[in-house]
Amino acid sequence: MREFPVDDLRTAVRGAIQEVIPVERGYTGMGRWIVRTGVESVFIKFADTPESMQWLRDERKFYAAIRDTFTPRQVAFGESPARVFLALEDLSGAFWPPPWTPKRVTQVLGSLSRLASHSGMKGFPRLEDSREGLTGWKRVAAAPADFLSLGLASRAWLDRALPALCEAEKGAILEGSEMLHCDVRSDNICFDGERAMLIDWNWACTGNAKADVAFWAPSLHAEGGPSPEEVAGREPELAALVAGYFAWNAGQPAGTLPPRIREVQRFQLTAALPWAARALGLKPPDGTGCLTA
Repeated sequence: MREFPVDDLRTAVRGAIQEVIPVERGYTGMGRWIVRTGVESVFIKFADTPESMQWLRDERKFYAAIRDTFTPRQVAFGESPARVFLALEDLSGAFWPPPWTPKRVTQVLGSLSRLASHSGMKGFPRLEDSREGLTGWKRVAAAPADFLSLGLASRAWLDRALPALCEAEKGAILEGSEMLHCDVRSDNICFDGERAMLIDWNWACTGNAKADVAFWAPSLHAEGGPSPEEVAGREPELAALVAGYFAWNAGQPAGTLPPRIREVQRFQLTAALPWAARALGLKPPDGTGCLTA
């Protein structure tokens, strides 16, 4: 557990610090705290590695560009050559899913639609430029052992399905001018009254807004929500791309990433893989653990 860096973050809040509560949500190594004073309560993220410091700079860039009902309020930002912090409104009292209800799913889709309406924003990465990193089935075809080790499908199923999966993922449309979050999952979503809010905006980019819904749909279904088709549609090319991304990454060593991220990716794959199979008219995966529609 990180210690709260009082000297670095005293300027992030108004008033004398009365209470500091560590926050253990999330998958990065950043420090996270709820800080309460006699004046306010704020959520603070603190980064001191080059990668995480850049993530907070990128997130702050998004808040500077877009303020809407689905974004938390930025309270403060500060940086030095060795440290960056970002202070946001405290949403610890909000509802964090799951469980999911039809109303909550509709609220999130509404927020993603509002986000997409901020089209033509300059200065953000293009999703299309990340295509190589999102393309997984061609990597699985070249080195299938890691995917097969997940136990979700047999080698015989994979050999039959790979040609269609590889061809479909190549056709996924990523280009577009709409604004995307690019990391929509329940741990980045909360409900504050009637507001469906999204947090952690460091991956925000421009592209085809359907991709945001497509990458969210498998985890939503795996958490007891509706099938991916009900949320994102049939979308065979995007379904193949999403499934391929998780199929490749879930079987890779965690390396410097938090170990649980691979568990989360496998969890998403249990819904994404059968979705892609249904969308492409393939037989269902024949391993254990995949979900049905």
